[in-house]
Amino acid sequence: QLRLFSRSRQPMEEVQKRLSGRLEVVVCDTPEEAAAGSSLLLMASGAQRPLLTLEQIRPGATVIGIEGFRDLDPRLGKSADKWYLGYKTPDADILSSPRLNPGMTLTMDDVFGDMTELLTGKVPGREREEEIIVSTHMGMGAHDVCCAEIVYRRALERGMGQMLRLT
Repeated sequence: QLRLFSRSRQPMEEVQKRLSGRLEVVVCDTPEEAAAGSSLLLMASGAQRPLLTLEQIRPGATVIGIEGFRDLDPRLGKSADKWYLGYKTPDADILSSPRLNPGMTLTMDDVFGDMTELLTGKVPGREREEEIIVSTHMGMGAHDVCCAEIVYRRALERGMGQMLRLT
């Protein structure tokens, strides 16, 4: 089941229609409704304040925020069993930004590890079923490359764009 919340209903209904017959898509009226019972939450909003609070996250959930704690309750970073950054060096900006670390309460001491450490086995992943895991990052190069490839292919299909010679 995929539970969606957005301030705009139309995009959610388009996803629901596109996935009809393949997956149950529930269009939710509030972030709380979308989070209820969810074990994996992806925060990809333009919100400038938290949409989900610590109290709304159930044991065993994984929460992924793509812009620090701008739309997530920063208490999650302190209270989660494990908080992973995407990559410590660039994502440390989350800690020094009042916009991404409201109240400036989070420190590097709250960080359990980063994705490179997790993927190489330097830090463990989920060790208990009830752990709450949070991952925040400020973008990932692989995602950027994937998006660029889609834009490139669509431009080719439409005969758009301009070839640049880079020397």
